Amino acid sequence: MERLTTDKKVNEMSMFELAHNSCYIKDGEARYRDYNTDIDARELAIKLLDKYADIPNEFTCNDDFDEFIIDCLKYGTERIEGLIALFYRNLCAQADLYEKLKKYEDLGLTPEQIREMDRAYSEQAKELGEYKNDKQGKLLRLPCKVGDILYQPTGDVVSEFVVGCIEVSTFNNLFLHTKLVKGVIVSGEIFSQDEIGKTVFLTKNQAEAALREMEDKNE
Repeated sequence: MERLTTDKKVNEMSMFELAHNSCYIKDGEARYRDYNTDIDARELAIKLLDKYADIPNEFTCNDDFDEFIIDCLKYGTERIEGLIALFYRNLCAQADLYEKLKKYEDLGLTPEQIREMDRAYSEQAKELGEYKNDKQGKLLRLPCKVGDILYQPTGDVVSEFVVGCIEVSTFNNLFLHTKLVKGVIVSGEIFSQDEIGKTVFLTKNQAEAALREMEDKNE
């Protein structure tokens, strides 16, 4: 399936590509771009209100502007400020959709492959929720299940790994085989149970805390 998002520079995009990549998010804010413009969505809406609705920029903050836009949405297409409010809302929505679609397309997986992975993970999760060692008659409780995400401080970021399968050795040691770093296809990583809570974590908050601790030590 041909992807819709691209990392090309705007001047390298076709009209079709630009139509799907004209809105994006930077520093948490929606932006609009074309061949001659790259502008914050709020700033663009404020300029349109001033030019076409004769509403000057007297907004004290972003929240003040957003409340005004929400109020203008009640006009729909009946008044120009309603049209601009709709335009601004759609710019923000398209920027959000673009970022989510780009993350999905960066995986390089088709919807069918993702559904198959989900099915396989669900089946393995049921089988590996608890593992019984028949030789010793012991019941091993796993720290996580197939499909869970593990978080590892890597450099100055937190990498996210999806557990693909869990291996139990004859010595009751657990090895977590991961096949994906979130957003990037990789060859695979293996974490032992002993690494949980030390170099790899079950929650993002724990990994971020460990990353901050590492950064403090390096200062």
